[in-house]
Amino acid sequence: MNRNMGALTLVREGGLISAADGERSLAAETMSFLGWLNHDNKNFTPIGEDKKAAQDEDKAQAKRKLAEKRIAMQQRWAESFYKFLAADESRQEEVVYAYNRAFRGRIVPQYPAEPLSIVRWGQAAPQLKDHQIAGARRVLAQRGGLVAFDVGVGKTYTALAVIARARQEGWVRRPVVLVPGSLVWKWHDDVLCTLPDYRIRVIGSKRKILSRGPAKGQIVSETDTPEERARKWIELQTGQLDLVILSYDALPRTKMNVDAVLAYAEQVESIERSLNLRRRNLKEKASAWAKSALTERQRALLEHGTRAWVEETLALPEGWEYDPGVTWDEIGVDMLIVDEAASFKTYMPGPREDGGVPRFMGSSGDGSNRAWQLDFRAAAVRRTTGGAGIVLLTATPAKNSPLELYNLIQFVDPNAFLAVGIHDPEQFIDHFLKIEYREVLDSTLSPVMASAVTGFINLDELRTLILTYGEFRTAAEVNLKLPRPVVETITVTMDDAQEEKYVAYVKAIEAVIADTNPKGSKNVILGLLARLGLVALHANLDEGYTFEIAREGGQASRTVYDEEGNSAQITVDLPRPVYDSPKLVECAKRIIASPHCGHIVFAEPTAVHVWMKEVLIEHGIPAERIAWLNPSVNTLERTRIARDFNGLSSETPAPGTCTRPPTAPRSRSTTS
Repeated sequence: MNRNMGALTLVREGGLISAADGERSLAAETMSFLGWLNHDNKNFTPIGEDKKAAQDEDKAQAKRKLAEKRIAMQQRWAESFYKFLAADESRQEEVVYAYNRAFRGRIVPQYPAEPLSIVRWGQAAPQLKDHQIAGARRVLAQRGGLVAFDVGVGKTYTALAVIARARQEGWVRRPVVLVPGSLVWKWHDDVLCTLPDYRIRVIGSKRKILSRGPAKGQIVSETDTPEERARKWIELQTGQLDLVILSYDALPRTKMNVDAVLAYAEQVESIERSLNLRRRNLKEKASAWAKSALTERQRALLEHGTRAWVEETLALPEGWEYDPGVTWDEIGVDMLIVDEAASFKTYMPGPREDGGVPRFMGSSGDGSNRAWQLDFRAAAVRRTTGGAGIVLLTATPAKNSPLELYNLIQFVDPNAFLAVGIHDPEQFIDHFLKIEYREVLDSTLSPVMASAVTGFINLDELRTLILTYGEFRTAAEVNLKLPRPVVETITVTMDDAQEEKYVAYVKAIEAVIADTNPKGSKNVILGLLARLGLVALHANLDEGYTFEIAREGGQASRTVYDEEGNSAQITVDLPRPVYDSPKLVECAKRIIASPHCGHIVFAEPTAVHVWMKEVLIEHGIPAERIAWLNPSVNTLERTRIARDFNGLSSETPAPGTCTRPPTAPRSRSTTS
């Protein structure tokens, strides 16, 4: 490609492949080829592309033509490479040797279910089953890993066995279990029922006995103070505790050494690649317009690079305080167990060479701030232990995107994919996902041609990598009998108020779709579709009712869009609503028809929780037998409701036993 401009030496730096220093003469096709290798749309431009003509075309048509040209270029380069290999047997042998070294030299270890001696395991506690022992042995042997058991198959006890055995073997002294806030006290009770003499603390929550009001004497939970959290961390650091249970919300409240995090971020090619591409684009934007056109965040990234991104990611939300006198790097955490690990997404997918993130890949983006907080802290644990100590628990290892598999293994061992030549999420996509150019629906529900993930490729290689680190078990594999689901769809006719709004929203959507020159149409259509769903549930639900004002009405904030798709917040006064709607009444009828069963009504808008309760009371369900499970209910109260619903005592079991005696249910009829 570059023969007329001179020979090239290519180097990989900062997550990107480029010409070595001093080699400035690049042919147009060479630039495009490097753009393809780097998954960089800006440089991956078909040779001779007429940008003026493309601007004059319909936007969708121009995008489709560009994608087709790029696909044709990829195919031509691939065919050229295959011919290059076929022409020389020594080249073929070199590729085969490299492939076998990378992908064929690994054997997935299998671990036996022989009894695992854990000295401090309670005599009356549940005994580990064979699959739990095998899972624990895998994690212990590798000093980290993924436990991907179905719900109910026993991830918690497996993790506790790992902690107890690792402490017993002496290579773990300060373990931390990171869990959702709603589960911290469940984990607390599970620890005491299996490891009764363990000294444990919950960081992020504390129990409190109410001293007055209608709930006097009831135990509730509330967020602990920075000083209380700091004291608990010091107890772990000084060896006064065997285990800490840490809530998600409390994770970022311990400071980190910014320089150590920066050094780590500069070693991760996917981070450097993404930030380098962003900085390049910002430089061009600043020179084309003016530096003042950049946001404060963009200017910081442009001037200070990775450090600016690290400092912004580590910054606490407004109003939060750091735990005083405590730094995560200095606590000495040597094992970090992460429950519901699939909740953390840190991959940074960049622009794809065919015009965007492929459909069915899951949501794109830079990962949540919470996920990067975990990534930085996991790196600190690996620094303490020499690369070990991360254990992940999840029942859904790849629920939303195939990239979650990449993400989870990266937490456990960042070198797992590097060892086989996969440096970033883009290369993972290329190597393991089947992407086809096919017809899909866009945000206006119109058929368009776009790239889409349609399956996996190189599955043997992927299985070898994943199964080396992970122990997978389904309920069926461990003979766990689950209730047989019976699905029934009930069609409910909307009332007049719902019908009127529904028709209006449909007309608005059709008008946006028919607009030949739409501005911000994607946001407008998504907003209108969301409102369609709301009014189908209850005629007033699109007006801004929240859980707090659902019963009597009040002031509410509402988002409105103009014709160009720009959003604005307005404040409105909402009257006391009518509680019932056809769907809520239908739910109540079905519940009252089976009064001796437990019922759970799921509804995402929490205002509906209030209305559903009122409709149930109107149909004869006693108010004291109805409970809510939503963010308005504190952690301990949620746990009590769940246990009452199942007829179990909400009191903490005696240390060493996990058995809860039955009790008279207080909220058995329905939970919404």
